[in-house]
Amino acid sequence: MGRSVNSIRPQTALALAAADMVPNYARVLGIGQDSRAIEPCLPLGCAFSLTGALPGQTDADLLVLLDEQTPEISDLAQAARRLGKPIVCARPEAEAAETLAEAMRAAGFRLQCSQPVAPAARLSKWVPTSADTEGPGQRVLVMSYCNMANFGDRLGYHMLNGVLPADAIVTYGTIRPWHVPDQGYDLLILGIGNSLIASDACLPELADLLDRVPKAIGIFGTQYREQFAHPTAAAALDRILGKLTTWWARYEDDLLAFGRGRGNVRHLGDWLISAFPMAAPTSDKGLTIPPDIIRQENPLDRMIQQIQSYRAVSSARLHTLLCALTSADHVAYQEQKIDDGGDLVSGKFRSLLLDIFGRTFPEDELFAVDRAAVVRYKRKVDANIADLRTELHALLGSGSIDG
Repeated sequence: MGRSVNSIRPQTALALAAADMVPNYARVLGIGQDSRAIEPCLPLGCAFSLTGALPGQTDADLLVLLDEQTPEISDLAQAARRLGKPIVCARPEAEAAETLAEAMRAAGFRLQCSQPVAPAARLSKWVPTSADTEGPGQRVLVMSYCNMANFGDRLGYHMLNGVLPADAIVTYGTIRPWHVPDQGYDLLILGIGNSLIASDACLPELADLLDRVPKAIGIFGTQYREQFAHPTAAAALDRILGKLTTWWARYEDDLLAFGRGRGNVRHLGDWLISAFPMAAPTSDKGLTIPPDIIRQENPLDRMIQQIQSYRAVSSARLHTLLCALTSADHVAYQEQKIDDGGDLVSGKFRSLLLDIFGRTFPEDELFAVDRAAVVRYKRKVDANIADLRTELHALLGSGSIDG
């Protein structure tokens, strides 16, 4: 049966409420005689000791102050901060609680939680913090194909979320169809590891959007590169790349085609390979992955596990092939052709194979996978992802746009 602290005598109610803020197995240091009331209320495995004043050092995990009459709260706050421990404090309501809050914040604490306790006290828990971990999260706009059903874009969504700072406030816009939520942003991220297509009519709009956001990076490659020779597409891509702090390019081919002479280009590699562990296949049967896998929204973890169970995989989609490269003995691919039914191919398979193996292979023919080359590529990409994470944290680490 639950208890209501307001129906219990005041000191016991305060002790019970304070005990709700104490972790199991904590070593608790009580300050002042009134703090002894918490001892019989402590949760599982806790140890309690009492002092009249804060010591210079302690092995306690948590400090408790239930003596509402303790003077010099600012001195006590500074002493508690030097110990670097959380502290649970009781103060009479209103003015005394405000004084406590001012003293604790000035000493370098953050309010973690608080509650009123009858008849007229407020209990609060304060944790040590530092200025560089506080403040509102910055607003990030991600423009990508994250709304598509395909395997790679769905994985890219998770990859990006895994490298952003914990306090980033993320909004996803879409390139196809064009959709940008109308609000202010601190950073624009173009791409989640996918490739831009020159035929997307929104390329000039992307360039215009970059004019309205103070910082931007790109995490994308290119495909159907011949189409970027069109003057409108070429001009839009040039504007886009010129506005990025860094273009984290998917393939070396991207750098050679569009990155020459630019100081803001890094070869990231296809970062989705980090979503696939090196694995040992268990089935001698062959697996054929058709083009229409893009329209299937199967659970990602199950798809990865299924692909990695086969020794031989033939894939008409790039990222299912990339997954197979981390496990299969032999793989084959079928190049992706342009949606309008023409003969233009994406070029992504050739670019990927060159990045990993230093050569390409004939289409639709099984070839042996060089696992050592795949491991080297994974290590290189992982190191680049670490640098990308560092850049994102730096770009989002200072200032915020006005609300």
